[in-house]
Amino acid sequence: MEAAAAAETTRKRRRISITDSIVAVVIIVFIVVLSKTLIGQLSLHHEVSSARVITDAVVVDLQKQDAKSAHSLGDTGFQASYSTAQLQSLFKATQPFIVGSSTITKQIVSNGSAADAVAVIYRYGSQKPYYVQVIARKIKHSSTWQLYGISGNASQAKLTKF
Repeated sequence: MEAAAAAETTRKRRRISITDSIVAVVIIVFIVVLSKTLIGQLSLHHEVSSARVITDAVVVDLQKQDAKSAHSLGDTGFQASYSTAQLQSLFKATQPFIVGSSTITKQIVSNGSAADAVAVIYRYGSQKPYYVQVIARKIKHSSTWQLYGISGNASQAKLTKF
């Protein structure tokens, strides 16, 4: 009888050990998945912050009417599309609409296979709003964010596509 009781106790210990092992594996998998998600979010936050350095600098250049500085922040495609003189002309045309300080109304993040992009939409004016979208882009395997595009419109909806 004692042998049967000892065998039963051993079986229960094995079941508890297997159950404990399964629970431990589930907890470990959960922690790993949660950690990867958290690291991904922190990395995304860092990337957006880095891109915002460029977009904020372009907005300051726009307000100061410093096309040369904004042009220097552009990638090769942007610099080929806009000369400093053309950019200065565009900056001058927007000057009446960008009075006062800006507020960020939207950030759009795109992670493509060739590049990552962050579009930030800034709002000027309280009565008649004017929106300026600045797009910063970073080529994959690069650490440098560059100005990719800038546009303005009285309608925010026309700027949300890039």
